[in-house]
Amino acid sequence: MKGIQAFRRTAALLACVSALTLAGIQPAVAGGQSYGLSGRVTNQSGSPLAGSVVDVFEAGTTTLAANAVTDPDGVYSTAISAGTYDIRVTPPPGTGFGTATAPGRTITGNTTLDFVLVPIGSVTLSGRVLDGQGVPLPNQYVVLTPSGGADLPQIQTDTDGNYSFSVASGDYAVTVWGYPSAPAAAPTYYYFRLTSGLTLTGNLTFDLKLPVKRVDVHVQTPDGNPVVNAALTTTGIYSYIGIGPATGYGFSNYYSWYGRVRAAADADDSGREYPATGQWRWNGCEQRRSRDVRVHRGSWQDRFTLLCRASP
Repeated sequence: MKGIQAFRRTAALLACVSALTLAGIQPAVAGGQSYGLSGRVTNQSGSPLAGSVVDVFEAGTTTLAANAVTDPDGVYSTAISAGTYDIRVTPPPGTGFGTATAPGRTITGNTTLDFVLVPIGSVTLSGRVLDGQGVPLPNQYVVLTPSGGADLPQIQTDTDGNYSFSVASGDYAVTVWGYPSAPAAAPTYYYFRLTSGLTLTGNLTFDLKLPVKRVDVHVQTPDGNPVVNAALTTTGIYSYIGIGPATGYGFSNYYSWYGRVRAAADADDSGREYPATGQWRWNGCEQRRSRDVRVHRGSWQDRFTLLCRASP
C-alpha cells in the first residue's frame, strides 16, 4: 500500500513538472523561494515576436538558470529563485532582429519584464539629462516614441545622468520627466515632450538640458513691508520649449504635497526653477491670493516682487 502511494506522489510530481515545461515555465532552482518572471517580446510597432528565446543567466556568468520561448502573442513565462541575473532575448533566425539584454536584474518577487527588439544594424541615441546649470540629474525618466508607434520602455538615468537607447533609424519623439532633488537647479516636478526635430540616421549623442531658468522672489505687502514665512507653490501651464534641434511642449510644478518652500526671514524665496518661457500662477501667502507671473526667455536668473496679503 505504501509503495502504491509513493508511486502516485511521484507520478503527480512528474505530471506537474511536465505541465510547467509544456507551458514554457521552467522549474525554479530547488531549495529557494521561486518567483514568476514573465513579459512580452515585440518589435517597435508592438507586433509580437513569437518563438523568441528568453535565457536567464546567473549574473556575470554563462550559467543558465532558466529559459522560456515566447508564444504566438510574444508572451513568455518562467520561474526563478531570488537573485541577480542577466537576461537575454534571442529572436528566431531570419527575422532580421538583434538580441536584447537586461543585465544585472535583481529578482526579489514576481517580475514583469518586456523587451522591444530592433533590427540588426540599429542606431544608438544616448546622452545625459542635465539641470538648468548643466549638472547631471540621476533617476530621471526618458521615453522614446517612434513616429506613428507606441512608447518604448522608459529608461531611468544612472548616477551620472546618462541614458541610452538602441533603435531603428527614423523619426522620434522624446519625453523627459522626473522629480529632481535639492540642490538641483530644476523644479520639483517637470514634464517635457519633444515632438519634432529628432531624426536618427546614425548614432547620436543628445544631452537633454532642462529648458528652465531661476526665479528669485521677494514677498511684500502692498505698502512695501516684507512678508516672512510665506508659503509659495505653483501650478504650471503648458509652454512651447526647445532643446537643441528638437522642439515641443512641457510644464513644471512646485506642488504643495511635495513640500512647499517658505520665504526666509528676509522674505526672499530663492532657487526656484521654471520653464524658460510661459505663464505661472503663484499661490503666495497663506490666504492663497494668486498672481499671474510671466517668465520669458532670457538670462539664467531673474528677480521680481510678489505682492500679497500677510497671513493673519
